[in-house]
Amino acid sequence: MNNKIALILLFLVNSFLFAQDKYEPGTVHYKNGNTKKGFIEYYNKSKTVVLFKRNLNDTPIKLTPNTVTSYTFENLNKKIISENIETYQYKETYSTNNTEKKITTEIANSTSYFLEVLVEGKANLLFLDTNTNKKRYFLKSDKSGLKELDIITRREKNSQTKNYYIKRYIGILSLEFNDCETLKSKIEKLRLTQSDLSKAFIQYNNCTGEITFESERLNRKNLHKIIIEAGLYSSKIKTRGTSLRGSDFDNSINPGFGIHYLYTPTALSSAVSLSIGASYN
Repeated sequence: MNNKIALILLFLVNSFLFAQDKYEPGTVHYKNGNTKKGFIEYYNKSKTVVLFKRNLNDTPIKLTPNTVTSYTFENLNKKIISENIETYQYKETYSTNNTEKKITTEIANSTSYFLEVLVEGKANLLFLDTNTNKKRYFLKSDKSGLKELDIITRREKNSQTKNYYIKRYIGILSLEFNDCETLKSKIEKLRLTQSDLSKAFIQYNNCTGEITFESERLNRKNLHKIIIEAGLYSSKIKTRGTSLRGSDFDNSINPGFGIHYLYTPTALSSAVSLSIGASYN
């Protein structure tokens, strides 16, 4: 079996590498005015609970938006604040002659969440990742208060299937950004994406004042790495019975070569990586 070639394509499903520790040093600001330093859960999937430790060996305690104002990390530009989000239910009513339509709103429910600050200044851009395909964005400012930037779906009159869409976020941002002349002409073209919204908020805050915080999330880039490995590999295979298969590998030392491609996408918060490669022995 001399000079046998083993070419192995490695789809390493189990080699998702967590680049961030589960806990990072940070500070928690409580609603009663107290602050505590410790270690905060970094890669937090829940938006209503976060784990906190005073020391790494301590048992974690759960913090909720009802008791916490905000928390920040020491080594990362990441800031989380608590907000009470109200969900509205829209109702359409028509006049007796069925010609005039009236839209009314009422609060369907109210829940407190942890929201990530993307841009902070005169107008703040907040982000709520619901771990679904829907990403929710919010504006918070002294002028507008807290408002969700969204698109409303409406069913056309006398139609069971045809919908039309109202870009409510365009109207909200038009009122908020009306004191920045250089931005007015761009608002209508804004998409409801992290990239477009963050650029608009950064431009507005630079136009009317200054930016006091910018999340590290906005500067993340997809990472691509090529890893080359080479070395000597020892193998020890013992035969059974009278078979000679594998006898030439018994206590053998052979050279080996491998190349791997490592991809870290921002879509996974730059916290996991996928490796694929090939090895030759």
